Formats: sequence, C-alpha cells, structure tokens
Amino acid sequence: MLLASREREAAVTVKCFKNFPDAKLDEHWAEKLRTARELRAAVASEEDASAQIAGGAIDWTKLPKVSFTTVAEGVATLEAEFKKSQAAIAAVPEAELNQTGTFFGPDMPLRRLDALWAMLMDQIHHRGQFSGMLRLAGAKVPSISGPSADEPMTKA
Repeated sequence: MLLASREREAAVTVKCFKNFPDAKLDEHWAEKLRTARELRAAVASEEDASAQIAGGAIDWTKLPKVSFTTVAEGVATLEAEFKKSQAAIAAVPEAELNQTGTFFGPDMPLRRLDALWAMLMDQIHHRGQFSGMLRLAGAKVPSISGPSADEPMTKA
C-alpha cells in the first residue's frame, strides 16, 4: 500500500513541478516561505531520507545537495530520485519495515513503515505549499486530489 501511495502521490507532485515557470524558481513570496527551488530540494532530500529509512538508519548530515537550473532538469532528477527510493523500499522485507528505529531522534522511536509514511505526508505538505506558489507565479494549478480552477473534473 505504501509503494502504491508513493507512486500515485509522486505523479501528482511531478505534475505540479512541471507547471512552474523557470523565471520564478527563486522568487521569495513571503519572508518565511521557501522558494520553489528550495521546496523542490526539500522533496529530493526526503526521497533520499526515505531510501535511508528503508535501509534501517538515517544520517541527516549526508542528504545530497540538490542543484538544478531549469524546471525540466529538476523534474527529471526528481523522477530519478523517486525511482531510487521506491526500489530501496521495495527491496525491504515487510518484517523489517515493522522494526523500530529512531529516525527523527532518540525520543521518537517509530517503525520504519511509520517513518516512511511520515516522509510521504511531509512531501504532500510541501506540495501544498508549492501549489500555492503556482498560483502566485501565474502558473496553472493541476488537479491534485480533485479538480482545480485550471484543471476541472472531466467526465469519464
């Protein structure tokens, strides 16, 4: 179920990133809001963290620094990062996913599976921030969990 959910959510996240204009990647819409480039990098870090969690431990100091010039390049690397983390998660036997670790600190023991779900929920949160930036940037907001003003519900 986790792998299928990640697959579905990644497709929506990629759809959002594809709509962003290159010229607005570094726009600061609000003092405490990350730029679109920074949010894209955060999602990449979470993909790497998810692969590490699948392996049983995480070293937050060894998350890769993400660099990209264009939205298209950022999307391509995001898709590659997602495939890598999906493969890492898929390779772990279910019994091991139920083992507890301290991925987010010693006072917060979690099963690997719960930590992976937490990472997915955080990515969905970042996608929500990003979708608001799409509107500010004058870009189209795609259907995320239902129709949007730019992508209405279509009849099947």
